[in-house]
Amino acid sequence: METYITVTFYILGLAVFLFGTFSLGLYALIINPFLETVHINKRLSRKQRDILLKHFKYYRDLSGSQKIDFEKRIRNFLIHKEFIPKGIPQVTEEMQILVAACGVQLTFGFPPVRFESFPKILIYPSHYQSSNGKRHKGEVSLSGFIAFSWEDFMYGYKRPEDGFNLGLHEMAHALKIEDALHQHQQELLDHESLKEWGKISRQEIKKIKTGKMRFLRPYAFNNEDEFFAVCVEYFFEKPEEFKLQLPTLYGSLSKLLKQDPGKILRNAKFYFYPPENRKLMLLMNQAIKELPNLKTLKAKVSFTKSLFVKGRKIS
Repeated sequence: METYITVTFYILGLAVFLFGTFSLGLYALIINPFLETVHINKRLSRKQRDILLKHFKYYRDLSGSQKIDFEKRIRNFLIHKEFIPKGIPQVTEEMQILVAACGVQLTFGFPPVRFESFPKILIYPSHYQSSNGKRHKGEVSLSGFIAFSWEDFMYGYKRPEDGFNLGLHEMAHALKIEDALHQHQQELLDHESLKEWGKISRQEIKKIKTGKMRFLRPYAFNNEDEFFAVCVEYFFEKPEEFKLQLPTLYGSLSKLLKQDPGKILRNAKFYFYPPENRKLMLLMNQAIKELPNLKTLKAKVSFTKSLFVKGRKIS
C-alpha cells in the first residue's frame, strides 16, 4: 500500500513538473512574445504624445503614419529598460519617454533597435563624477549602462539647431558598440557603408585639420569615435549646413544611418514586430496562407447547401 501511494505521488509530481515546464515554455516562446507585440503596437497615451510634441522637433516634423511608428518604437525601446535615478528622487515618465525618443530618432532608418547591450539608463541631475574620478555630462559603459546629466540632455532638445545634443552624442557611441557586440545576431550598420564612412571620415579629418574651415567643433577631432558622435549631432541639428559644408561626409552618414533629416524619411514602417518575434509572425502568416481560400470555401458551402432540401440530405 505504501509503495502504491509513493508511486502515485511520484507520478503526480512528475506530471506537475512536466506541465509546469511546458507552461513556462509555452509562455516564453509564444504567449509572452505575442503580448509584447500587442503592447508595442499600441499608440502612446495623449499625455505621452504631448511630451513629444512639446520637446521633440524631430517627432513634430514626421507625417501621421511616421508618428505612429515612432511611438511604437519608443515602447519597443522601453520594454526592457531599467531607469535608475542618481541624485534625484525618481526618473519621471517624461524623462523615460525623451530618452527613448532620442534612441529612436538615431535609429529610425533601421528595423526597431532596443540597445539590448544597455539595459540600464542612469539619470543624474547635472554634471557628475564617475567611478574613474572624472566629471561627465554623459557616458556609455561596457558594463551595460548609458548615463546622462539631465540638465545637459534637455539643453540639447531646447536648442534643436545649435549642433549640441548630449543625448544623440551618447546614443551614437551606444549604437556603434551595440552593432559590434551583436553583429552576428542583427546587423545594424551595413558593413560596406561603415567601411565607406571610415574611409571618408579619415580623409575629411585630414582635410579639416590642414585647412581653415571649422564647421565641426574641436571636440570632434579627439578620435574617430568622437568624430562620429559629433557628426551625428550636426547631422540631426544642422542638416542643411552640414550638407553644404561637407557634402561627401553628410552623404556617407546619411547612407550609414539610412535616413536624411533634411528630407521626408523614407524607411519608416507603419507596423513592425520586434526582431525576436519575427519567426513566430512568419509561421503565423504561413499558417494563414494555408487556410482554405475564401472563394473556394464559399463554393463548398454553396454546394453543400444544394444537397439539402427542406433539411433532408438527398442521397
